[in-house]
Amino acid sequence: KLAWESVYLSSDDPRDKRTHRLLLGPLRWLHLMRFTAGLMGIGLMLVAPASGFTMIIIGEFLERIIFFRAAAAWKMPGNA
Repeated sequence: KLAWESVYLSSDDPRDKRTHRLLLGPLRWLHLMRFTAGLMGIGLMLVAPASGFTMIIIGEFLERIIFFRAAAAWKMPGNA
């Protein structure tokens, strides 16, 4: 998932421009914490599986928080 998200952030699709701006702007610290938790979880799974699993779960919770804050909702016609 982390690799796919890295590819997504490097794309230049104009439909995702607002989401990119949020993830790399106001939400960058949450985004960085999510990547850090995921990478630490992967590394810890080899040494201490319980700690690694905990870090991965923390990363997943951060992903949910980021998703609901960064999802750029499309406006309905007439509701400007």
